[in-house]
Amino acid sequence: MTPRERVLAVFNRQIPDRVPVWCGASPEFMEKARKHLGVNDDEAVYQRFRDDFRRVYSRYAGPEKFDPVINAANGTRRNVFGVERIGEGYGVPANTPLKDATLEDVENYPWPSPDWIDVSHIREDALKYGGEYAIMGGEWCPFFHDLLDLLGMEDALVTMYEEPEVVHAVLNHLVDYYYECNKRIFEAAGDVIDIAFMGNDRKRNRLPHEFDIAAQTAGPPTPAPPWWAGWGRESAAFGGAAWADTAPERAAEPPAGPQYCRGTA
Repeated sequence: MTPRERVLAVFNRQIPDRVPVWCGASPEFMEKARKHLGVNDDEAVYQRFRDDFRRVYSRYAGPEKFDPVINAANGTRRNVFGVERIGEGYGVPANTPLKDATLEDVENYPWPSPDWIDVSHIREDALKYGGEYAIMGGEWCPFFHDLLDLLGMEDALVTMYEEPEVVHAVLNHLVDYYYECNKRIFEAAGDVIDIAFMGNDRKRNRLPHEFDIAAQTAGPPTPAPPWWAGWGRESAAFGGAAWADTAPERAAEPPAGPQYCRGTA
């Protein structure tokens, strides 16, 4: 079996020749792995690990203020939502731009534009692997983490109860941004991407009752794979699309609830 055949066999509930392997690692780990293995690039590490997947990425093309390469050179870590991080590894937020924000503050906040990502090269990047590997594509979309960073952990949790409309507004902006970015990626290269890769940690556990999506609607969410259940339509829009492509019998309807992605309504 080729790596791609092996991966797709598993998604189709078939027995592969071996368990597929994916190396999803931090830049710090990859740097250490290159040094330990005595190789010059990440591809050599993936080959050594017998990785069956390859991931393709968009490239940043927005204002220099948020450019990850320029900021890294300056010792700054700032994401497109204006949150700066400090500390080791992924660090912790050093600022909370929407702490104590009103609805007006949220609407007037300088949200990023999907025009800031360049997807023009993604199809070519996927094709260079010649169909050998299972190709993953899509933006990392940690919208709930972004919410906590923008408002502050404690304030975000309290605001869910006291001013849920503010939290909904922030989530709308966050998910609309990620939705449009992913839409552009799959419009550009969806025919050569096997798996829609998106973050973040999905599971069936629900948010607090006061902000429970299902509790605000007519009934419980439709059964769906655990990694999108209860998190709104955006994860179904992308994860579900890839899941449906490889295992149609598991592509359940997305759960009911506020449609954070207006584009999927």
